[in-house]
Amino acid sequence: MFTSGATESINLVIQGSNKIDNTSKIKPRIGVLPVEHKAVLDTCYALAKKGLAEIINLQVDSKGRLDINHLEEVCTSGLSLLFGGGHQKGQRSGTLNVPGIVGLGEACRLRLLEMEKDENAIALLRDKLQSLLLDKIPGLTVNGDINSRLSGNLHISIPDVPNSAIIARVRHQLAISTGAACSSGVETPSHVLTAMGLGGR
Repeated sequence: MFTSGATESINLVIQGSNKIDNTSKIKPRIGVLPVEHKAVLDTCYALAKKGLAEIINLQVDSKGRLDINHLEEVCTSGLSLLFGGGHQKGQRSGTLNVPGIVGLGEACRLRLLEMEKDENAIALLRDKLQSLLLDKIPGLTVNGDINSRLSGNLHISIPDVPNSAIIARVRHQLAISTGAACSSGVETPSHVLTAMGLGGR
């Protein structure tokens, strides 16, 4: 199904699946990771608030990885799996964005040809930057699972240094941010970092 973007897709999948499950009159139990995208969390909690679903908060470790033992415990008592809400026909009205769909297909084709080389090169640059930062900044911590992450991902904490000060010094040299774009302007700690036990950093 082609939609306008991630938020609409997330809502269609979760709410569409919930609608299908509710034909049995049994309230579905949906397992949600606390490190999920905010659109996933907001949609699931909205269903729970309406009494349409029971939300089970799954657990993650300090690196943001799913606690498999907890998942197994939850699954033994029954847990809904989310499926798509059906075909596009009848699910999302309106004329399809044909140029966008064709463009996506071509972009995927080109990315497949270049991805392995690009990702390796980006990872090398990331690792070089990480080594330099660890060598030059006392107390710096690399957050998350350093063995299972995107090539361009480097998430760090520097004790006793305000985020704003760091951004001001390096924003013209690095693509850097203190949070996700979907949470811009929000003063509360990141829900992802909080789930990892890093909310106070």
